[in-house]
Amino acid sequence: MFNKTICQTVYRYQAKCFSEACRSLMLPFSEGEAAAIANAFHLCHKALEEHRLKKSKVERESVQAWLDVVEKTMDTAGLEDPNGVGLWRIKAQSLTEQEKSDFSGAVYELAGWFDMQFWSSAG
Repeated sequence: MFNKTICQTVYRYQAKCFSEACRSLMLPFSEGEAAAIANAFHLCHKALEEHRLKKSKVERESVQAWLDVVEKTMDTAGLEDPNGVGLWRIKAQSLTEQEKSDFSGAVYELAGWFDMQFWSSAG
């Protein structure tokens, strides 16, 4: 298990990334919806990968479900980018309204959960 200082640092970073992803998904989209979603993908990737967030370390089952939604939505397997616009932008353009809603809901919930974990580990 992490010591308290490491836990606080990890939770703070995840909370920051997921919160920024939430802001990216808010209207209006200055550069278009696909660009906003692709930016949110980038921020979620930072939260999940750069600090190697392991799902097994997350104890609550609901958090696992939110992580699964984010990872599934971001998955670009099978997509091609012949014009160099970026796989995440292509993926964003292909999402259904339900997938967009599920993704933004999961990002919002993760931002809140990691923020709560940061503040509860600070005490």
